[in-house]
Amino acid sequence: MLYTTRQQIEKAMLHYITYLHQENLDKQAARINEQLNSLEKQIRMISTTASFLLTEPSGYSHYELKLTKEKEGYYWEEIEGDVSNVGVSAINKLTPEIRQRLILSKALEPVFKKVVQQNAHVAAIYYISPQSYWRIYPKMNVRQEINNGYLSPNIDLTKKDFFSLAAHSPNNEPVWTDTYVDLTHRKEMFSLSTPIRDRNGNFIGIIGIDITISQAVEHLLKFKFQEPSAYAVLISKNHRFIAYQPKAKDDLSFLSSHLQTIIGAQKPISWNINDKDKIILCSIIPNTNWSLISVIPKEEIIDSIKQITLQKLTDYKKSFSFQFISLLCFVAIILIISSIAIWKHFTNPIKELLEGISSVSAGNFRTKMAKPSLHEFKVLHSSFNNMAKKLDDLISNYEALHLQLEEKVAERTAQLTKVNESLKQTNERLKQLEQTRREIFENIAHDLKTPITLVLGYIEAIQDGIAGKEKNEEYLKRIEKHLHSINHLVKGIYELNHIEAQTNVFQFEQIDANSFFAYIQDVYKNYPNIHISIQNDLPFVKMDTKYMERAMFNLIDNALKYSDAHSPVEILVKNTEQSIVIVIRDFGWGIPEKDLPYIFDRFYRVDKARNSHKPGNGLGLTIVKEIVHAHGGKIDVVSKLGEGTTFTIYLPIC
Repeated sequence: MLYTTRQQIEKAMLHYITYLHQENLDKQAARINEQLNSLEKQIRMISTTASFLLTEPSGYSHYELKLTKEKEGYYWEEIEGDVSNVGVSAINKLTPEIRQRLILSKALEPVFKKVVQQNAHVAAIYYISPQSYWRIYPKMNVRQEINNGYLSPNIDLTKKDFFSLAAHSPNNEPVWTDTYVDLTHRKEMFSLSTPIRDRNGNFIGIIGIDITISQAVEHLLKFKFQEPSAYAVLISKNHRFIAYQPKAKDDLSFLSSHLQTIIGAQKPISWNINDKDKIILCSIIPNTNWSLISVIPKEEIIDSIKQITLQKLTDYKKSFSFQFISLLCFVAIILIISSIAIWKHFTNPIKELLEGISSVSAGNFRTKMAKPSLHEFKVLHSSFNNMAKKLDDLISNYEALHLQLEEKVAERTAQLTKVNESLKQTNERLKQLEQTRREIFENIAHDLKTPITLVLGYIEAIQDGIAGKEKNEEYLKRIEKHLHSINHLVKGIYELNHIEAQTNVFQFEQIDANSFFAYIQDVYKNYPNIHISIQNDLPFVKMDTKYMERAMFNLIDNALKYSDAHSPVEILVKNTEQSIVIVIRDFGWGIPEKDLPYIFDRFYRVDKARNSHKPGNGLGLTIVKEIVHAHGGKIDVVSKLGEGTTFTIYLPIC
């Protein structure tokens, strides 16, 4: 019987101690989450600061940049003291622009120092540009790193994960890397990085923070277990080891092959690892979706439980005699209390009356006297309770009126809040419209200025007779050409304005897509270099044929305009389960990667100087995008210089 009781106690204690370990692990995960979240807040602040400092034309005063050029072609700043320094990869020439940006980056040094000094787990913080030049704190001995075989002289830092992940970060949020072998002597580490963009949204580099594995173990995993062989492991969201305490080394192979099961478990797991039964606990770090895992030998937990159990049983034996004596004393006390209760039976009615009067005086009108057993107090009991009830009814009515008033005030407050929010939204919309109006007028003025100036010049030349009569006809043709350009611009703006407003512009009908694209195919049948292919049997779609024709003609004309004379243009039309897919591909000049995000913006033209001989005002692709969006579709573009451009339209099937 004693053995069974001991076994049950040990089992209960094991469950309880495991629960305590899980609770402690959750607290440690919350602490790590707080540290990582703090770093993210700091790097966001530094990115915002860098966006201003790196584009400030005045530069950083009292700072002279002295760069040393090594025989391998790279530059670096050899400087003394607790400062940051810079380096330039050999893949770039040292231009005045790069030198100016390096000087401006000196202004980041104070905030770099503050981050490293306040966060013991941070190894370094740095700024890296898209041209692979950098500023880092603490300063780096670039020559020594290269001589020791760590840092390549012509390294392209933009190819590294800490750069590319930040450069393509959605919503410009900070991103964490998995562990990797560093470019310097610091070896294994992981990084936090975020993009820097100027006022116009252009990408101008990243801010990065490095944390070495040894620092992660020393500062992030800085906690101990009561069990001598227990340890903790930190796992990334991609199920890779970030850091682990030294005692985990022998079990890493086993843990690596079971990580998915461990992280997905809803409760503690008991497994045999290296011939020892061990309990595995897991807690998620919310900010990064990393996992904090602890592994505790079951035997060590049970040993401590056995000691506690034996001690409890010993204490139980010692206390038994004391409890028996206490029971006797308790019985004696009960007898005394019973005697006192019988005596109070005759005095309680008077005491209850006095307490009731005091309670009513204090404002508690719901007080009631217990029904007395003595006949003399029954009339008094009834009168007192009736008085208390009437007072309570009066107070309840008052409270109901007060509550109704509060509800009315809350209702009016909510209405005022909604009106205020509506006014704020309207104000923001007006600001956006004002900004859009300014941009439109600036672009219109820019596109009208040149043709109007040329037309006026030709007219003055004709009026003054400077060029002679033989040139008049040529000048008139040029004037006509520029007036057509102005007319085309005005029509484009008018059409785009109506499309965006969508006020009685589109006339949607159920259209047989086969007939529509057969018409497009017929329009271009005499163009030998245009190949139109229609796959499958196309369904009916909801479409405004006039505007969809305009979108198709704009894209095909662009493909012809920015290709060589006989370069082929391929058009493929097919349907999927959800949409009709239209692919328009040319093999022409292509679009630079830096221009791709902006080609659908109003008045945007790719390389205006190179394409100035090509007619256009930068509204064609904007109109195409608005037409496609009005049909509930979307448009994508892929392009490469010298190889051509592919536009893909997805129209939803009814």
